Amino acid sequence: MRLINKIDEIMLTDFRHVHFEKSAILSEPIVGSTCSPVNLIASKGEMLIYQVDKKIIQGNPIEKFPYFNDGPPKKIPDYIAFYQPESVLYIFVCELKSDNKSGALNQLSAGKILANFIVDTAHRCLNHQCHDKHSIKGLLFSNAPRIYKKPVFDEKHGIKFATLMCGDKYSVDSFCHS
Repeated sequence: MRLINKIDEIMLTDFRHVHFEKSAILSEPIVGSTCSPVNLIASKGEMLIYQVDKKIIQGNPIEKFPYFNDGPPKKIPDYIAFYQPESVLYIFVCELKSDNKSGALNQLSAGKILANFIVDTAHRCLNHQCHDKHSIKGLLFSNAPRIYKKPVFDEKHGIKFATLMCGDKYSVDSFCHS
């Protein structure tokens, strides 16, 4: 069994945003957000995307990390996208921000920790018989990024990430080998 299939099997469907699709629209759920939706396109496989900050209990956010004090340890990104066109599982931690990007790096970093936990749990459930490797990158979509023709990845807070423009269409394949 491929790693992405085991992740689909073990994760709650309440948080599922896209279930093995070739395209996905990501949007910031905050009323009044100026970050236009982003369209992710996959050409070599299908994506499995979870909206990990989803509010599903009477408009209240579910505590993802209830063991910590408020602040950076409790941060969580908007989405985690899984894409496995071959034997490598690519994971994209996605955060959409309007104009204020403060806190985004903490959210991407926390998303990387959560993604690693999900992958480790899937490996454990597969009795470590799956040898698929994985790669995690952050995608910060904002109205005020540095603009490049191709995604340029920086590394801060322990995560490799690119800052991209809101409202555009992106091929996830272009992020895999950057």
